[in-house]
Amino acid sequence: MKRPINIHRLVSWLVVLAVAIGGATFLYKLVEFANTATHEDMPGFALVSVVPYLTATFGFLLLAIWAFLRGHFRDIEQPKYDMLDQEREYDLAEQQRSHPTDPTA
Repeated sequence: MKRPINIHRLVSWLVVLAVAIGGATFLYKLVEFANTATHEDMPGFALVSVVPYLTATFGFLLLAIWAFLRGHFRDIEQPKYDMLDQEREYDLAEQQRSHPTDPTA
C-alpha cells in the first residue's frame, strides 16, 4: 500500500534544502572575498563595504538564535489569536465609552 505524500514534510525539506544551498553559496562567496582581500593589490577596497554587512548579518543571526532558544517559534499561531482577542476587547471598551449605561437614569 502506497503512503500518501505529506505536503508539509515535503515543503519543509525543500525549505531546508534551499537554505542549505543558499548558505553554501554565501560561505563560498565569503571565502572568495577573504582570498581576494588578502592577495590582491587593494585588500581594503571592498572591506569597508563588506564589514558592516557581515556585522549586521551576524547580529540578525544572534537575534534569531536568541529567539529560538527563548521559545518564540514554538507556537507561531497563538499571537494572531491574542491580537484578535485584544481587538475584541478594544472594540467592547470603545462601545462602553460611546454608549455608557447609567443605572441612575
